[in-house]
Amino acid sequence: MTKLFFLGFLFLSISLSAQINFKELKGNWITDNTDSLFFKTDTISFLKSTERLFCNNAVWSIINRSKFSFTYCNCCTEPPRVSWYNFPQKLKLEGAQIEIYVNKIKHDRFRIIGISDIKYYNIQTKILRLVREKL
Repeated sequence: MTKLFFLGFLFLSISLSAQINFKELKGNWITDNTDSLFFKTDTISFLKSTERLFCNNAVWSIINRSKFSFTYCNCCTEPPRVSWYNFPQKLKLEGAQIEIYVNKIKHDRFRIIGISDIKYYNIQTKILRLVREKL
């Protein structure tokens, strides 16, 4: 019974994530990067927002298929510190996978768990849940 439930959940997760189109991903997606969480954890939740919600942010700015930027910001220091790649960056969406390329080299790959509406501290937004996959 447990295996059947797990397989049903897995199928539902894959079918929901496969329905995501590129238009849903456009915008700024922010996650907490305290203690470098973005780089250390396998499961990542991004909030779609233009506001800095955390002291340490990892931000994906998705404009279109060929315009993508990834920045880190420590916003609670004076002056704030911002870091980014000074190379061409690209995001590729294939079914339920997101691949990040930096200078034409595959840098990261994520499996989309889901995208849904959420209310976060009186802000109506979307949440994007990803699982990092090994390259």
